[in-house]
Amino acid sequence: MEQQELNRMFEGLAPTPEQERAMLDGLLREERMDRPMKRQMTKIAAAFVLAAAMLLTCAAAAVVTGIDQRFWVYFGLEAEQEPLLSRSAIPLDISVTNDGWTMEVKQVLADRYSLMMVVDFTAPEGTVLGEQEYILWPKNMNFSIPGQAPNSHSAQWQMLEDDDPADNHVSMLFTLDLGVEYRYLTGEHIDFSANTFRSYNGWVWEDVVAGDWSFSIDLPVQDSGRSYLKGEVFYLEGEPFTITSFYLSPISVGYEVEGQFDAVSAPGKWGEDAANMTLKTKGGESIAISGTKFGELSNITQKGRIVFKPEQIIDPEDIVSITMYGQTFDLK
Repeated sequence: MEQQELNRMFEGLAPTPEQERAMLDGLLREERMDRPMKRQMTKIAAAFVLAAAMLLTCAAAAVVTGIDQRFWVYFGLEAEQEPLLSRSAIPLDISVTNDGWTMEVKQVLADRYSLMMVVDFTAPEGTVLGEQEYILWPKNMNFSIPGQAPNSHSAQWQMLEDDDPADNHVSMLFTLDLGVEYRYLTGEHIDFSANTFRSYNGWVWEDVVAGDWSFSIDLPVQDSGRSYLKGEVFYLEGEPFTITSFYLSPISVGYEVEGQFDAVSAPGKWGEDAANMTLKTKGGESIAISGTKFGELSNITQKGRIVFKPEQIIDPEDIVSITMYGQTFDLK
């Protein structure tokens, strides 16, 4: 939300001068002439409490609007979940223009394993960016993390809702998930470099315009999630595997595992259907997992990382156990 729009929102929330006078007069009118000063001060204190409440209302509105509205829609966010998602939100102010073609990134959601960013792309006036699919190429935007050079990752693009398909603007969601060869995203400096804006015509991807849309982001050291070291064994097709850690954030649930992965007949055995993963909260609620975000199993290092997407925004502090592959793991 732009600052001007935010100001207009606060102006709409704030009472007019006439309303302020009316409220204060209503609080003080009965006490002005005949009541003791102590009761007058009680009413005056009440007036200050009312004013403070108004300020808190405005502050709460500012917090709620801290998450990009496109993320609200994408996650189906409820107001009470906004503080949880805010843990993963990093505000940015990135704008790169090439010959009138502008890319903007205003916010990123990130945790240990994953990064999500809304990428706005605007063409020169008079250009129509219709209802096709669009991406910035290369698909992974040539991302690089200094000191890390493995290739295991997943990069995905998704079109976001477009209010006016006949204008010169589109919004896209870019998602990056790191494989087990990487360390973590927290505290890292990440460079991105895209050189082509592409559209999909239903058959193939076509170049729309070439350019240089390079930018960098710095992610905070503080992790929005929580990790649990385990060292517990579970069995898949009779083969033992060791869970070395579980990880939970508001947007991800993952685990790292060690074992002889080639002993399992098919990679699909590691998918969400086989895992049938559920989370249990302190209140006894069960939260199902809707799908795999990313998974990698290395027969060379005998290490793996599987990351799932919960059906709802979760509070890592509220989860007490994870059940998968028919076995329940307590989180302590």
